Amino acid sequence: RHGGPAEKHASPAVEVEEWAKELAKQIVLPKVSNDEEAFESIWLAAGGNGALLRKLVERVSTARVQQARVERQAERETDEEKRLRELGEDPTVTTERKTTKMEDALLDVNEQDLGEEVVRFEWAMNQVL
Repeated sequence: RHGGPAEKHASPAVEVEEWAKELAKQIVLPKVSNDEEAFESIWLAAGGNGALLRKLVERVSTARVQQARVERQAERETDEEKRLRELGEDPTVTTERKTTKMEDALLDVNEQDLGEEVVRFEWAMNQVL
């Protein structure tokens, strides 16, 4: 007797072994700026699950890029306030300022570098899997 409709559409099961912590550490640690605490937090959440490790590393990396952008903006605003004070102007009065093409390009560099790092990370994970 043949199986029901579910058997006709069944996909073969693939078993993937968990990653060893040291292997994950070698791949993940550079992606989180060699921050041991960040790695340990990610490992605690994902364990040896490669797909979950990847998602968490991507989220941490994205959060760090966003945080760096916020910090750069705050520094830029602080520098602008200092310059206005030196000119005798009130820094609390805001003025619109457009960024130059060079500033925009420099802000994009980190995102491009991160994209390349993600591609390398995915490649390394695929080699292990």
